[in-house]
Amino acid sequence: MLGRIAAAVILLTQATACTGDRPPAGDSGLEAPNANPGDALYTLPPLTTGEQDTVRLVAGEYTRRYDESSATVRRVFLSDFVAGGELDGRAGEDVAVILIDQPGGSGTFYYLAALMRRGEGWESLTAVFLGDRIRIDSLSIESDDREISVTFRTRAEGVAMVGEPTVTQTRRYRVVAGSLALVDEGETRPDR
Repeated sequence: MLGRIAAAVILLTQATACTGDRPPAGDSGLEAPNANPGDALYTLPPLTTGEQDTVRLVAGEYTRRYDESSATVRRVFLSDFVAGGELDGRAGEDVAVILIDQPGGSGTFYYLAALMRRGEGWESLTAVFLGDRIRIDSLSIESDDREISVTFRTRAEGVAMVGEPTVTQTRRYRVVAGSLALVDEGETRPDR
């Protein structure tokens, strides 16, 4: 009974964190065994202030109004690109996702994030920035190599951000010392 009450309090706290500045204090980011990556804690690369940028997605989304008088809302959400596989040699399937951050300006920022299976839950690794207003083509985990592969389209150097992304790039990442490390940037090739 006490466990159910604690779980209900945690769920209520998590739901209110969706509109607050920070996730609840003491939130480890570990999720239940059958957790959905749309209901997880993610850490994006540090802000320009040097502070960690932590968001908890609930039902695939995090929203926050910058202040009560502002009409500007930050929205971070889970894309349709989610891949499962083995990244660290521990028991249980790990997950890679693409997160989209719309902070309220003209940019739409794309991040690669990973959730590592840890016993009865997941632990999130700090996401890596992929680009602004890019187009994701594919995301996969190659379990034999323990690598994440992401293919996306970006713009050629000098092309305005309003232009269509036409340069294809594939990057491969591996978990190294608890972080996502770029192991191959591949070659960029213009669409024909």
